[in-house]
Amino acid sequence: MTNLLRGFLVLVFSLTIHVSTVDAGVVFLGGDDTNEFGGYFDNKFIGDDTCDRSLYPVKCEDPYVGIGASCGRYAQSCGCPQKYRETCSGTGLEPATVDCDGKYADCQCNSNYQEVCDYPYTGVGTGCVWDSTTLYGSCKCQSQFSETCTGDYEGVGDKCNQNGADYYESCKCSYENKTCSANENCTEYKCDGTACNKCECKSEFQYTAENCKGDYTPTGGTCDGKYSTCSCRFDNVSCGSGETCSSTACDGKVCTACKCRDDLNYTTSNCNGDYTPTG
Repeated sequence: MTNLLRGFLVLVFSLTIHVSTVDAGVVFLGGDDTNEFGGYFDNKFIGDDTCDRSLYPVKCEDPYVGIGASCGRYAQSCGCPQKYRETCSGTGLEPATVDCDGKYADCQCNSNYQEVCDYPYTGVGTGCVWDSTTLYGSCKCQSQFSETCTGDYEGVGDKCNQNGADYYESCKCSYENKTCSANENCTEYKCDGTACNKCECKSEFQYTAENCKGDYTPTGGTCDGKYSTCSCRFDNVSCGSGETCSSTACDGKVCTACKCRDDLNYTTSNCNGDYTPTG
């Protein structure tokens, strides 16, 4: 008895849904799956075989929806849901969904437009714009990145790599510009002659204790431990009119001692009487 009662109640519930659906249909307004006329209510509990085909003669297949009142997938007429409003006609755009009367629910950039060209790059040509993003077929360095900075130079600031080469906005010499002292000459230049890379002592600075010794000693200005002059270490003695130099140094260039001349050998001891020393 219980099973019979349960079956009867299910039958009455089904007939009630059928009658209300046939008489008035089910109206669904708003949402992406409806259009401006109202849409369908895709209730899986309402079978298509329960719909009165005289009231709802058209079956609305995806992506179409019923206009106004509908029964299941059946309606008096069909239309596109509101979300089908894109034409996908911009540069590089292609449909991302099936069409509905020539319009689409979503678009996407085709495979030729896949590059996001952020700083320091910029897009080549016209980009594909969709969903607040611009994609390009390829990127290139922005125009201010034009210096390759090779050899003695190095880049300043940000770099931009293009075709395997690094580009910079500007370059600078990678060598410090040395300042030579008054006793030095620059012997090596870098960066097209604009930077001195090496200073060396001038040629006159050549004397040390190794090559200036004996009677001589290094004197004068110095540069890196070398002196400009090799001088005699002895003072030159000036002999009187009756003297002659008895000792020299520095290759005979300097007199270090004096003596009387050999011809001055007369004194009052050996020159007396009728004679007197003269001369």
